[in-house]
Amino acid sequence: MKEEELQDYDEKELEKSEKLYYEAREKLRRKQKISPSQFFSELRLEDRIPYADWVIEVPIWVQIPYQKSLIVPIYPFATENKFVEATGVTPEEFTRLTKKGLIVPILYSPPLDYRNLDYLDPILTLKPNPPSPYRTLSFLNAVNNRVDLVIFNEDAINFASCLIPNFDGKHLEFLESRKFFCDSRKTLERDIRRSYYELCCLGYENLARQLEEALHKYPTKAENIFLSLHAYVSFLVYRFTAALDGTFTASRKVAGLWQMLGLKLAGSLDVFPGDVGRLITEKLLLAPVKNLGQAEDYYGDYDKCRHALKKLDEHISQREKYEWLSEEVLTRAQILEKTWNETTRSLRDWPIDERAMKTAIEEGVRLGTISLGVLGSVATRLPPEASLLAAIFSKYLGDFIKEKLREVIPQAAEFTVRLLRQSHMTAIMDVVSEWPPAQRELELNT
Repeated sequence: MKEEELQDYDEKELEKSEKLYYEAREKLRRKQKISPSQFFSELRLEDRIPYADWVIEVPIWVQIPYQKSLIVPIYPFATENKFVEATGVTPEEFTRLTKKGLIVPILYSPPLDYRNLDYLDPILTLKPNPPSPYRTLSFLNAVNNRVDLVIFNEDAINFASCLIPNFDGKHLEFLESRKFFCDSRKTLERDIRRSYYELCCLGYENLARQLEEALHKYPTKAENIFLSLHAYVSFLVYRFTAALDGTFTASRKVAGLWQMLGLKLAGSLDVFPGDVGRLITEKLLLAPVKNLGQAEDYYGDYDKCRHALKKLDEHISQREKYEWLSEEVLTRAQILEKTWNETTRSLRDWPIDERAMKTAIEEGVRLGTISLGVLGSVATRLPPEASLLAAIFSKYLGDFIKEKLREVIPQAAEFTVRLLRQSHMTAIMDVVSEWPPAQRELELNT
């Protein structure tokens, strides 16, 4: 977009944000509640439930099947290649996904920061594209009923000006070498000021002051102080300003950092396991990895998809805990791949319908085609360990030897199916049974 257009865009947004601020203050005066989503009313977020914020550590298409809409900030990346590297989509694909309602774009920076970034024109011309900094500050200023906002702003400027010169240079050199932004130093300094100010506005000025004192005492630890500031803001501020009253999402890495800092979230938090989400999305073709945005169909049962994600992640994490007991120590990625191979074999070998599965187990035991060893191998896809299931079936098969045929085999089969209903297998089956592309893909690759 031309600079004149961006200037006009900027001025109109400043006016609108100021108007929203005064409206919010009036609501508070009348003892009415305000929330971040009210400052983005043109996005009509109430029609997009469930929606969540994008986890920047994973490509957009990985997260698409698990929410009805993703709130995605548009960063002013210096080049189109950097945009694609960060988001996993091209600007054209981003535009089509926006028109489909799968993502909701907001500007991460003020409009004038996007000057000379012509590759973003297809996105910037979409309306609405409200700038997050202006709307967010309107919300934070409104909820902060004290008169020391000017002091917060001055302190934020001083903190940023002291922090950056104490970097050892590697952080800035890295940003400059990767050329993520047109002016990495300016972008970083503004983000520091903004983060410090936002902490203060939400009542965490003591925490901001502690970081400031730490910088004075330990200037060589500037980068660690910067990372702490980022962690505090992502935990204490972003749950209000990023998700916009939707599902507050974080990667496992970031959630682990919060835990190390002793931060505990009062509300709900959706930790998105990017590795598991990526595998399910790719293997079941829930979102087209190639020609993203071209395809007409995306898997749309978000509840079932999130359930499958949660169950598989729980199963992987459980296996990871016991991995140190095995002779061959596997990485999480190897465990995930191994588990998926076991899962797809089971999907191929066992009927999806529970009644048909129960019948197959009964007939298999009666005919002798299912032995204790086979049942033990089936247990690898169940929440209990294989040894537990094997012990249970030893009891049943012992009773079988005692000629309790009619009574024991149905009980054993029903018990197996009941366990399957509790496993990640059932959750994935629910997705596969209703998604023909996944069925075709499994048939081709199992």
